[in-house]
Amino acid sequence: MKKTNIFLKRLRLMLFLCLMSFLFLESNAQALFGTKTIGTTGDYSSFTAAVTALTTNGVSGPVVFNVQSGSYSEQISIPAITGASTTNTITFKGLGDNTTISATPSTSNRPVVCFDGSFLFNNKLEH
Repeated sequence: MKKTNIFLKRLRLMLFLCLMSFLFLESNAQALFGTKTIGTTGDYSSFTAAVTALTTNGVSGPVVFNVQSGSYSEQISIPAITGASTTNTITFKGLGDNTTISATPSTSNRPVVCFDGSFLFNNKLEH
């Protein structure tokens, strides 16, 4: 009988600790909004890091990624982002004429930038 009570107490404690850690992890995930910077001295060092933050946290308001001048050699796939809408837009804006993203794609994975979800595009170009 004592062994059963000890086991149940330990089980309750483990379940409580698991629940608390889950709640703590969930509360630390902040949806993105506002202006962020991609680049060596920015909030995100690469497009990949920025897209990871978007897919992990979603958005709670409009987000503008200002991209520092430079060459970015990477392939990215942007899925549908939680919270994104016609109001909560996501914008990538180059900060200069010398901002490029390029890659050497394989035959099975050709796109340099892949939009893998539902998107609205604004064809307005800004300098």
